[in-house]
Amino acid sequence: MTGTASITNGSVTRTGGGTTTLASNPAPNTKITIGRLAAITLNRQTKASDGTLTVTAIYVSLLGSTQTLSLARSVCNAANLAPVPILPGRSLEITLGGLGALLLAGAAYQLTRRRRPALAR
Repeated sequence: MTGTASITNGSVTRTGGGTTTLASNPAPNTKITIGRLAAITLNRQTKASDGTLTVTAIYVSLLGSTQTLSLARSVCNAANLAPVPILPGRSLEITLGGLGALLLAGAAYQLTRRRRPALAR
């Protein structure tokens, strides 16, 4: 599984002057440091042990702090598209129970129909 990030007209302007332009299609985990203030990771990609891929277009971490900012995050994992029964493990019991209920209802109907006196014409 792979991921990409696209940044349109991205830039960081520093207080006191200076601008850093952000790449429009950065390589995975492209790092930019803004003085002693922040570390920016473009197209940050992390993969979990179960194969889940997380892609964050812009990830900002303030240096000397636990503060972070994530912009445009997408999380993807492998999908299991195998069909699943509506009631897993219970479909046979439910089907047989429903069939039994229908048979009992039909038998009861037939018995009540036979016992009704014929209406005079």
